[in-house]
Amino acid sequence: MMGCKTIHVITVHWPTADWADVQLRQLRFHVSSPRRFLAVLPDDRSIGFDIELRSPKIARTALYSSHSHWHNLNALTDVAIDGAHDDDVLLAIDGDAFPIDDLRPIIERTLFERAHGVLSIQTVGRQRTFTDRPTAIFCAIRVGLWRRLGVGWQMASFRGTIQGEKGRLRGVKDTCGQLVKALIKRKISWRCLRRTNTFELVWPRFGVYGDLIYHHGQAFRGAQTYDRLKKWIAIAWPSNVTPAEAEILRYSNWIGDAVRRTILFDPKFVRKFM
Repeated sequence: MMGCKTIHVITVHWPTADWADVQLRQLRFHVSSPRRFLAVLPDDRSIGFDIELRSPKIARTALYSSHSHWHNLNALTDVAIDGAHDDDVLLAIDGDAFPIDDLRPIIERTLFERAHGVLSIQTVGRQRTFTDRPTAIFCAIRVGLWRRLGVGWQMASFRGTIQGEKGRLRGVKDTCGQLVKALIKRKISWRCLRRTNTFELVWPRFGVYGDLIYHHGQAFRGAQTYDRLKKWIAIAWPSNVTPAEAEILRYSNWIGDAVRRTILFDPKFVRKFM
């Protein structure tokens, strides 16, 4: 059986490139050739990705909005799959996520040997809930299938039974939503790597999935003032958040910033959570 050819990794760093160096270093270690790394970056500093989008045209549009992550991913995808082989793999990964072990074997097993449509990680919720629904935090798909589905990374509401959940979901909106909706409609299976942390410092941050992927879960938010945090909560969690929850989030942001600084110095620190 023919296996994976080139892996095209796409990622977005906004509004800073704080994670770019360590992410690129880990990608080089754990994504074997042939490979290609493409990124949207917020400034003119060259990080070393194979393709770095930051032209004035892009910078002036919604592509650089923190709430338009899928716009960035779609722009990168257009570049990545232009001329790509159908047996190439498109891999989207969050800017604050990176591999901690070789990715090619599990991509080969999942997308080619077992013929799943997508390899992703679990979606986790505030109340320690898990959903086996693909997410753009880490999402790998064969280029040929992506083309046949004719989808993008944008959000979408959908109804349908989700693997690992009982009943039906209604009105779920998420980056990757359009892809999930298409998979459900066409009854295409997927695999989500389970969260494998043996140590949880601040839920749901600092996640390890399948002992292969680390996701910081704080994006590019460092220690924040209470007012700035309230604005972020209103966007990320529009449902009611109690003052106690907000205070916990504020302190967890400080912890997250300390962990981030440690990881930038020593990426192997993430193994403390395994």
